[in-house]
Amino acid sequence: MIWFTSDLHFFHDRILEFHPKRKELFGDTVEKSKEAMILWWNRRVNKKDTVYILGDLSFGEVEDKRKLFQRLNGNKVLILGNHDKIPDHLKCYFNHITQIKNIKFKKSVHSFLTRDIEVIMCHFPMLTWEHKEKGSVMLHGHCHGKVDKINEESKELRVDVGIDSAFANYDLVSLEKIDKHFSKIINDSDKY
Repeated sequence: MIWFTSDLHFFHDRILEFHPKRKELFGDTVEKSKEAMILWWNRRVNKKDTVYILGDLSFGEVEDKRKLFQRLNGNKVLILGNHDKIPDHLKCYFNHITQIKNIKFKKSVHSFLTRDIEVIMCHFPMLTWEHKEKGSVMLHGHCHGKVDKINEESKELRVDVGIDSAFANYDLVSLEKIDKHFSKIINDSDKY
C-alpha cells in the first residue's frame, strides 16, 4: 500500500492549541498524542507499505526523534518541511529525503488506478508544477487545511494531504483515494 501524509508535528506542544481536534482524537498532552499517533500509524501502515511524508514530521530532541522513527512502520520517504531538522545519523530511517519528489505510479503495477498518474510532492503548495498541463497532480502539506476551499473551488489538480486538512480528515491518504479524487476532477473538467 502507498500512503501520503504531512504535518504530523510529533513533539510540538503548541499544535494541540492550534488544532484542538488533535486533543480530542489523540490526547491532551504531547506524550499521549505521540503514543496515540504511533498506534494509529502502525494500525494503518504495514512494514512493507511506503509512506510519503510531505514535511513537518517531528520536532523534539534527537534521541526522541530516533526512538520515534524506529517505531513507525513502513518504508518512509521524507519530503522536507520548514520544521524538519534531521541529523545525518538519523537519515538511515528514511528510504529517501528530498525537497521535492516527482514519481509516476503505473496502472500496470497498481491495478486500481484509473490511469497512470504522475505525482509531484512538496511540503509547500505550488501554483504550477512539472507536467501540470498534461494532468500531473500536486500533493502538499503546510497549510493545515487553510487552502481546502480554494482547491475545491478551483478544481486544481492539487490537494493538501496534511493530517488536519479536510481531504485527509485525520487519516493517512492512500494512493487509491488520490486517484479517485483526481479522476473525478479530470472527468468533470474540460481543462485536462
